[in-house]
Amino acid sequence: MGEVDRMSVRFTVCIPVRNSLKTLPRCLESVRSQDFSDYEIVMVDNGSDEETIRYLKGVEGDRIRIVYQENEGLYLSRKKAMETAKGDYLFFLDSDDYLEQGILAKLSAVIDRTQADVLFLTTSLIGFNREKQISYPFPPNVKTEFSQEMIRDFLSEPLFNNLWNKVIRRGVLSGKHAYHLTCVEGMLYLLELLEKRFSFVNCVDLHYLYSVHSGSAIQAYNENFVQEFEIVINEYLNFVQRIQRPDLKEEKAKSFYFMLFTHICSIGYGFNRKESCRKMKALRKSAGVQTLYSSFKMKGLSWTRQGVLILFKAKFFRCIHLICRLKKR
Repeated sequence: MGEVDRMSVRFTVCIPVRNSLKTLPRCLESVRSQDFSDYEIVMVDNGSDEETIRYLKGVEGDRIRIVYQENEGLYLSRKKAMETAKGDYLFFLDSDDYLEQGILAKLSAVIDRTQADVLFLTTSLIGFNREKQISYPFPPNVKTEFSQEMIRDFLSEPLFNNLWNKVIRRGVLSGKHAYHLTCVEGMLYLLELLEKRFSFVNCVDLHYLYSVHSGSAIQAYNENFVQEFEIVINEYLNFVQRIQRPDLKEEKAKSFYFMLFTHICSIGYGFNRKESCRKMKALRKSAGVQTLYSSFKMKGLSWTRQGVLILFKAKFFRCIHLICRLKKR
């Protein structure tokens, strides 16, 4: 392992992997081409196919460590990366995304200047011939101490639910759950963070490059969504009760309805009319959706998303499928 054999490095780049050969080489190259050397890469493989395993074994070595396991899901994969990491700070990178050039050196300079526990990045959504940037609503480039008064800002935007637009000092998070979550795990890490004391810097000029494509998390159908959706909603309601902030109960309504909307669309895009309607019907009857309707009002969404969700609540599944088919053309 050369220079990264010592007790610690500045950054551990944590990458969960499952059959992602189409995008993983670009992801890895974006780290290895950085003008900064004080890092390691920890990849946690979740039961990938033989072709992916051969690729991983081919790149394993200096700076790159691989943890092989059965498919434990994203939540436990990120937890395993935390446990394995030697870095002072953990940079969470998904295998279909990539880093902008020079970001590690710039983040290291921010750490040297501020000694902050968490660094927030602007998220750049790249794909489908468009780019959109979403930044945290905090003063830029200055060290700030987290306070409970800021919780609403952290809960306001669905993309803030994730680990991948944050760089976090090792030890701040531990992953206190044992859930096998594959698609909505980020919110549980966010809630864990919001019960900590930490300092942060909002690095508005540094970007996490999120690749939006047909197989990305916000586009792809996930068969585990129904069960996981119920878990994350109940954990949020428990969080609000635990910190004694009932006024925050509605703050994640937008995120939950956004999750539901994207999953409905993935069903509409991915299946024929009969199968699509069957899956939407089962989703409509699920415990998580019933908890959503009984606990959260629909708000903060675009008219398009609200329209689809209203049709879904009214059980107009064929209409939703037709809309998705027309949009896909």
